[in-house]
Amino acid sequence: MKFLLVIASYLTLLVGCSSIDTPAQKERMEVKSNKLPNICSYSHTSANDLGILLKGTVITSKEILTLSNVLIGPDGKISGIGIIDSGQYNTLNCGSNIIAAAMLNAHDHLKYNQNSPGGQNAQPVTNPMYEHCNIANNAFNDSICANYRYDRRNEWRKGLNGKMMITAKGNYDDKVVTWNELRHLISGVMTIAGSGGSKGLLRNVDIAPSESDSYDYSEGLTYANNKRVDYDTFPLGDTNDVTGYDSGCKNYPEIPSTKVLTDNLIFLPHVSEGINSYAENEFNCLTGVGNGSVDLKSSASTFIHGIAVNKSMVEIAAANDMSFIWSPRSNISLYGNTAQVSLYKSAGINIALSTDWSPSGSMNMSRELVCADDFNTTYLNNTFTQKELWSMVTNNAAKALGVGNQLGDIQLGYLADIIIVKVDGEAGYEDLVASTPDSILISLRGGKPLFGYSSIMESMTNGCEDLSAQGMPGRQVCLENDTGYSLKNLYNVNKDFFALYQSSFDSSEPSCTPVRYDNYSGQITSSDNDGDGVLNSEDNCPSIFNPIRPMDNGNQVNVCN
Repeated sequence: MKFLLVIASYLTLLVGCSSIDTPAQKERMEVKSNKLPNICSYSHTSANDLGILLKGTVITSKEILTLSNVLIGPDGKISGIGIIDSGQYNTLNCGSNIIAAAMLNAHDHLKYNQNSPGGQNAQPVTNPMYEHCNIANNAFNDSICANYRYDRRNEWRKGLNGKMMITAKGNYDDKVVTWNELRHLISGVMTIAGSGGSKGLLRNVDIAPSESDSYDYSEGLTYANNKRVDYDTFPLGDTNDVTGYDSGCKNYPEIPSTKVLTDNLIFLPHVSEGINSYAENEFNCLTGVGNGSVDLKSSASTFIHGIAVNKSMVEIAAANDMSFIWSPRSNISLYGNTAQVSLYKSAGINIALSTDWSPSGSMNMSRELVCADDFNTTYLNNTFTQKELWSMVTNNAAKALGVGNQLGDIQLGYLADIIIVKVDGEAGYEDLVASTPDSILISLRGGKPLFGYSSIMESMTNGCEDLSAQGMPGRQVCLENDTGYSLKNLYNVNKDFFALYQSSFDSSEPSCTPVRYDNYSGQITSSDNDGDGVLNSEDNCPSIFNPIRPMDNGNQVNVCN
């Protein structure tokens, strides 16, 4: 969030280590062997730079191509898909393992991800009860935990209304930001809207070259008229807001101009983060509805969060081809609730997934997919297919960031940002949704190997560094040639910060179980099939989680019809 956010997303962090009767999140086991199998074989058959041929199961946004090929041209773009004669090309044969587009993280705060979840030891305000209230059973039954679930963003930023203030300090050291990018890269992400970024590794879509810094942080993306993503954490200027406004827009410190649409590729603001009328009013003030508002309804508007919205707001967004960014873990850990994505889907809105930031969100996209997948299964009656969940981190995310003609899919002419994922048995979208840093055999940016199994990396490139000391034996990252920093150099700066990699997760991870004190427990019972605190007999949509929010005036939003 911009530099100041005494940001509280630290909070309610947990992941399936609540009480035994609370739905548990899937534990994704990690590879721990020091000797990893050479699952892919590389053949250097041509001295000419004709490109690289990848062999495997190709999964696109539309289909699964078994035993197929992807050809990467010398320009780093995809130049062929299907059965291709490998005779003249250097070839990476990965058998039946998956060849897929690398992920895009549509919303993050890279300058804050060195903070560990929870903020227990943060200064100036510590958070000693964080893990206690991160456990669902405690959050529902212990009255002290009422102060660890919030109604709007500035409650946790400022400690308003008796709520626990959560502190997360930003760090602008380039070595810290690079470390935070690396954490995402090893999980399969290659592009990010991160409110900043560093040179190399990820493509940063929200940083444009300037007179003082001409470096291309997008690593080769093409932009018409050099228009980029305009990332805005406080579009209404309410960084120091204490009072808040539940109607009208004239009292906000700032109202953006419609120039944010014409001057930029995409306008990417945080909107309606919370569950009360104050959070709801933000949407009105940015869509021409409220008194003194600005009308930014457009296909060039992608709103982050969008929790405090009702059915008519969703219809407005759909009619104007807007996109939304969903951050379920961070939303749930802070507010005990998240966006009504079932309603978004039924309206045909483009939805992308994002991690938000480490204090209250997921450490990487793998963990965010765990949260989204589990929430979809447990609380949304499988609203989304596995293919649709995967689209949220690939082609949907690319569209939301305005780069859907270059990234997010295996298509001719697209940049070859590709991951190859290890699978056992028949490959499908579910294997991509379940992927972890350990199942990624290799990651390529524009056809250039950046991370992967050592046996593969050593056969394709050189100068890469071993990740054993970071808990990933048998893996390498090509860091120094891409960023100018050695792994040792980065580690020395970041060794006391949030880890690069974890193989297991406990109650310190932000919770993905929706719960609010004495309101709803998130537990699935025979009388409450969706855990939203409304009995089936009274619930207008008993199969999909839709609790009554403070903004709803005592009535559920009907997400079924």
